[in-house]
Amino acid sequence: MTTSEDALGRARLKVWRFGPDALPTGELVGAAERMAVAGPVRIEDALCVARSSDGELAAIDLALARAGGGLSDLLDFRLAPHRRRALTARALTTRPHGVAPSIVCAIGDTLEPGTAVVAFLLTGPATPLLDDAVARCDGQIVADEQIPARTLAELGVLLVERSAPVGPGQ
Repeated sequence: MTTSEDALGRARLKVWRFGPDALPTGELVGAAERMAVAGPVRIEDALCVARSSDGELAAIDLALARAGGGLSDLLDFRLAPHRRRALTARALTTRPHGVAPSIVCAIGDTLEPGTAVVAFLLTGPATPLLDDAVARCDGQIVADEQIPARTLAELGVLLVERSAPVGPGQ
């Protein structure tokens, strides 16, 4: 058992919110790729839900993306609008192992235009790679806790609760 898992086999849920002033430059995807290749930390699952400046919902569920390109889909999601739409359509379709479309939409309902939520479920020793990347992009951590789950889909409403804004004006 790894050091970030307790005796109950829990994984670490980390959720960040990005405001309209955030500077997403691909640092989060780069950190995730480095973790996947080089580290003892395993990305069990990830979800990104965003609302564009014009209010359009965009989402990618890594559990579903793995059937396609995996982490490379995260890069496409960020850089290619046509792929973003296709990945969003997939995230909003009920599929085995994916986060329920109702949960994705509920998270999206908490977002103002230009904002986003990113959630990772990790196992393995703690690493600052993701936190450092988020800080460089002006993101804010809203959840960091041990969770008895292996996929984000298992969390349901808890994922919506942990994705909620913290503090006034968020």
